[in-house]
Amino acid sequence: MNRLTVLISRLPRSARDRLALAAVMASTAIIYLRSLRNGFVYDDVDLVLNNRYIGQWSFLWRAFTGDEYWFVDPFHVPHTDRYRPLLLDWLGLHYQLFGVNPLGWHASMVALHLIVVALVFKVAMRLTSRSGVSLLAAAIFALMPMQAEAIEWVDGSVALAAAFELAAFALFIGGETSGKRSIGRLAISMACYAGALLCHETAATFPALIGCYVLVFADRRENPVDRIRDAIRRAAPFAAVVVAYLIGRRLVLGFVTLPGAANRSSFAQRVMTIPWIIATYLELPVMPWLAGPAHRVLFVTSLLAPEFYLPAAALIAIGGALVFGLGSHPDRRLFLFCALWSAITISMVMYLPALLPNQLVHDNYTYLPSVGYCIALADWAAGIANASALGRRGVAIGTAAILTLFAAFLWRVQPVWHDDLALFSHCIAVFPESAACHGELGTRLEAAADYRGAERELSRAVALEPHDGMFLYDLGVVHARMGDAARGASEAAEGLNRLSEPSPAPYVGLAHLYLAAGQPEQAAAALKVAESLPGGDIEAGLDRARASAKDGDLAGAASSLHRLAENHPDDYRLWTALGEVLDGDHRTEEALAADQRALGLSPPDAEPYLAAAHALRGLGHHDEALELCRTALEIAPDDQRARTLMSEIQADTQVR
Repeated sequence: MNRLTVLISRLPRSARDRLALAAVMASTAIIYLRSLRNGFVYDDVDLVLNNRYIGQWSFLWRAFTGDEYWFVDPFHVPHTDRYRPLLLDWLGLHYQLFGVNPLGWHASMVALHLIVVALVFKVAMRLTSRSGVSLLAAAIFALMPMQAEAIEWVDGSVALAAAFELAAFALFIGGETSGKRSIGRLAISMACYAGALLCHETAATFPALIGCYVLVFADRRENPVDRIRDAIRRAAPFAAVVVAYLIGRRLVLGFVTLPGAANRSSFAQRVMTIPWIIATYLELPVMPWLAGPAHRVLFVTSLLAPEFYLPAAALIAIGGALVFGLGSHPDRRLFLFCALWSAITISMVMYLPALLPNQLVHDNYTYLPSVGYCIALADWAAGIANASALGRRGVAIGTAAILTLFAAFLWRVQPVWHDDLALFSHCIAVFPESAACHGELGTRLEAAADYRGAERELSRAVALEPHDGMFLYDLGVVHARMGDAARGASEAAEGLNRLSEPSPAPYVGLAHLYLAAGQPEQAAAALKVAESLPGGDIEAGLDRARASAKDGDLAGAASSLHRLAENHPDDYRLWTALGEVLDGDHRTEEALAADQRALGLSPPDAEPYLAAAHALRGLGHHDEALELCRTALEIAPDDQRARTLMSEIQADTQVR
């Protein structure tokens, strides 16, 4: 150990810094190894597993032509006000690399986090020129438990945008202010910033961050008017990127911001709630055990509520203490900029009308804002350490204790994102008033055939949010599965009536509930409603064709599916259904051709692989059929049909 210490001490300072940063990154990677056991949760399921276009290479450029969820229903867009094409490309490329194996996706997110950690070190170095401060800032950022949410969700939007934004900022502050090299550096910085905007819209505040940097660190001898003019001039190129982005949003989505609000709060309630939100965000770095996917923050309805006056008083006290304590500090400009960094980068998520009532506070919203906090804390600790030997000893012990505590809580919180049952159970324990969490848990319990549990959670969701018709619809489905089809159909119909913009799939489901309740006329009416909605010709056509096939009219089913598939050639479900019908009609070669069309679309679904395997078995191509069964099991490891088909094919091979 002594020899190693001597060898390290003889290295150049830059090499020692790189070695120390590598140690920080390696430790972070080891602690995040636990996340590799997690699956896809919440939004990941829709973005990856339920995304029937993600396996097509055309998905990469179609991402620029619609909102984040355009693939849910390409005939009825936009679905959201989120324009994140680079995020969708990130997902599409990951699907090409890893399919639906979550291990590769999570490993990639850990690698992305390590890149961001290195960028935090780079930015801190350029702000402070002190490697010790920069290493400590990077270590604190790397191990903060509240960073886990941004890394555990594989969609990567927040972390990806942060990487682009930090790279843009490091490039901006790291070079000359004039000359050809400066122009090239600025161009690359602007390109990185454009990448951040195309990953997450909260990056729109970056020009303000640039302007504040120029103002805060400008020569104090310079005229204030000149400083402001210089700040505007240097922020202008990035403001131009924002303008171009907004124009692109307008052209693609048809609007800059989506009209309406995501909640029913009043302006006064939003204002009164802001202190509680800010106080909660300030608690997260100093109370690491609070890290997780949910925080109980509700809209405040009265000035006399303790949720208003206690956080407001605490914020005033903290602000006064900081001004008094740091007003004469030699690094006060750095502290001021770090405070502005955190405030500016989190400001977009303080627009409360755009937030769902159960998501006013999210850990991942702090991912980039926490960089300012980490740099300020590291610089403050370095100041104490430099003051005396006792200070150095205290800072060393305190740093080791804090980082160990962070690592322990980070390790503990990662299993919360193991699956949706774990995720939403945790959310309800922390935030029992969240209707969305009860509803989400209810649908997961229904999928797991725990109908009593699903009924309990969905009933609670309906009671908390009676205006959300999908909760009542899902409750109706559960009651139908519990044997009360008439009640289920009635509740599902009432739920759909409460929706302002219904989609066709629930109406197809309602038709099935009516049939189970012995009401064929109502079922036919529901199917007609489904067919009248955008994209409903596919949903209703699939359902009718399957019904025809079940009734023995295989030729009629094949004919209608073939017409649908020709009209919608990118929808693998149609080709898969056509292949199954043709196979059932003993038209095996035609079935295989349809199945191959489905497989050519690289669907994130085991069904087409099983259909093709069945057709190949009929043609005697056992090895190819087995390979497709294995692929189906990679997509759906618990699919008993794939295991059964594999056993049958292997038995055929042994007989042969």
